[in-house]
Parts: sequence; C-alpha cells; structure tokens
Amino acid sequence: MNKFLLIAVGVAILLGGLALGQISGIKSQVSLLASKAGENFGAVVHNVQEQFSAGAKFGRTDQLTISNAGALSTTGALTAAVYNTATIGSSSSSPAALGSAAAGHFVVAASATTANASTTVVTVNSSVYLTQELVTPIAGTTCNTALASGTAVSLITPANGFQIKVQPAPTTNPYCFSYRVSN
Repeated sequence: MNKFLLIAVGVAILLGGLALGQISGIKSQVSLLASKAGENFGAVVHNVQEQFSAGAKFGRTDQLTISNAGALSTTGALTAAVYNTATIGSSSSSPAALGSAAAGHFVVAASATTANASTTVVTVNSSVYLTQELVTPIAGTTCNTALASGTAVSLITPANGFQIKVQPAPTTNPYCFSYRVSN
C-alpha cells in the first residue's frame, strides 16, 4: 500500500509538473500523459518510465529530482508517514550477515563486548543509529533484559559493515539491537 501511495504521489507530481511545463523539452508529452490518466494505472507508470528514462526534474530551479535509477533528491524537506527500506537484515550470528540491508536487527553475544554487523550499504560517510531492544523479531532469540550502560559504534568499514562496543558484557542472553544506516 505504501509503495502504491508513493508511486501515485510521484505520478501526480510528474503529471502536475508536466501540466505546468516545468520539465524542459517535454511539453509535447502533456497531452499524451493526460489522455492516459484515465487508463490503467500500470500503463501510466510504464509510459512515464519510457518518457523519463533519463530521470526528471521538477520546480523552477530543480527543487525535486528523480534520477534514472529512481533516486529521489530535494533541496527542501521530505516528509512521509513511514520511511521504508528495501530489505530488513536480521541475524543472531556473529558476525551478523545482513547483506545490503540499511536497517535491521543483530545481537551482541553473551559475554562479548563487541559485535560486527556486515552490511554492504555502509560507506565512509555513513551514520549508524542503534537502539537496544528487550524483545526482537529475530527468530529463536531471547534478549537480555539488562540495559547496556555504554554502547558505541567503534568501527565503520565501507562496503563491509560496522562494529559496536558495549559495556558491560551481557550475561546469559545476548543484547539485542536494531540498527539503521543513513548515507
């Protein structure tokens, strides 16, 4: 539902920008897209993809840009009810194999003071946000209910992941964390 809403808003912005003639060199597409607006939504999206394979820019000074890869950038604020990531990583292993997930869950094993989280989304400029969890969606994992008194990201390795340090080491059950990477 959220993806449909995001696509619908994007198409509405695109059609609005076209109707105002804000996108240079494609004013002739206004009538074509307007005639398609009453047809199947998928056909409109497909047509938009064909027409803007090089991306699109909106506003008098390109305040909103959509690249041909689908990346959205703006010089203003971006507001949404929910921000989603393409995948959510989850691992109870050490090191935590999280693929290319920009968000997810991992653990610091009982009696350990460090944990490595392997995710290729990390860059040299990444910010890693951590939240200790007392319950986790990681199947078969019971989290330690004691709170770590100190938690820090101690290492970032671009395209490989990050390491955290905690104090004190958890006993019996692991500390559970959720993470989010922002680039």
